[in-house]
Amino acid sequence: MDDISSWDKAAWLPVLKESINVKVTVVFQDPLEKGLRAVLNFGHTIGHAWRAAGG
Repeated sequence: MDDISSWDKAAWLPVLKESINVKVTVVFQDPLEKGLRAVLNFGHTIGHAWRAAGG
């Protein structure tokens, strides 16, 4: 976690890859945004909060 919070690119690569894999899986399971895909909106909201908290 320390490597991620320091913006070390090598530490972020596996995090980004897994995030992309999760998003692709969710979109394929719910292509018309009828349910499961709402979790992506929640993640998006968390991302905005994290960015705002970090300046």
